[in-house]
Amino acid sequence: IAKWTYSGWLCMWIVLFIACLIIWIPKRNAAEIASMIRISKPVAIATAVIFVWCVLSLSGVSTYIYLGF
Repeated sequence: IAKWTYSGWLCMWIVLFIACLIIWIPKRNAAEIASMIRISKPVAIATAVIFVWCVLSLSGVSTYIYLGF
């Protein structure tokens, strides 16, 4: 498919079509869907730990990688 002339456009339209189906077909709203999802405590704790780690890692000093060029 990558060798086709319009493969990028084709993929874009397929993704857009699937996104529209996901949005318009279900007869439930976001509150109903959220009430059906149950997350266990270990998963919630692991997610919180990873989130805090990511936020704290943003405050680190990064080196300029092109300094030696």
